[in-house]
Amino acid sequence: MTTDASPRRAPRWMKIALGVSLGLNFLVVGVVVGAFAFGPNAGPRGGDRAMLSTPLMRALPEADQRALRRALRAEHSGLRESRSELRAARSAMVDALRQDPFDVSGFADALAAQRRLGGDLMDAAHGALLDHMTSQPFAERQAYADRLEAFSMRRSKSGQ
Repeated sequence: MTTDASPRRAPRWMKIALGVSLGLNFLVVGVVVGAFAFGPNAGPRGGDRAMLSTPLMRALPEADQRALRRALRAEHSGLRESRSELRAARSAMVDALRQDPFDVSGFADALAAQRRLGGDLMDAAHGALLDHMTSQPFAERQAYADRLEAFSMRRSKSGQ
């Protein structure tokens, strides 16, 4: 009686799904970190603009968007350190992917680090938005609600 001692390989669909998931994680974390870490004039159109692609931020007037970016940079000075941690997590992820057999725990740890760091940055952004909305008069909050609603309507009509 013979037994197959070779390790089982993951199915191709699983590898593709993992690659797509990894790419999306990098995209989300990169947008969040880049938006907060580089300042208003990074890149050809300004690195902060990437974070402002979210409906919650885009619905704000430009002056309010600038004020929130300044507040985030002032209150969360650790954003640059977070960027270094994200690079380290990405490096660990690449190392885990190159292992044969696949380093599942190393990859999972790197994903968890990215999720934690991205979540911390999103928490900071949400807190800044909450503080901002708390200080706004009723009329400004109503105008913001109208812009959010209009944005949602445009997206639902375009099928996104």
